[in-house]
Amino acid sequence: MPPVCYCTGEIAAEWPGTTADAIRELFSAETEPFVFQGACGNNNPPKGNISDEEMQSWGQLIAGSVV
Repeated sequence: MPPVCYCTGEIAAEWPGTTADAIRELFSAETEPFVFQGACGNNNPPKGNISDEEMQSWGQLIAGSVV
C-alpha cells in the first residue's frame, strides 16, 4: 500500500510515520523502526483524503500486526 492518505500533494509521514511511532512506543524511545514498501507497494490504499484520526488508526493497526 503506498504511503499516501491525504492526497493533498504535501509531504507527510502519513501511515508509515504513525506505524513507526506506535512501534517505538511499544518497545523504547531508542528503537529505530523502518517501514519498507515491498513489491505490492503499488496497490491503492483503501481510500484517500482521510482524516488524521483514520490515518493514525491505519498506522496503529499495521504496527499491531507487525508486533
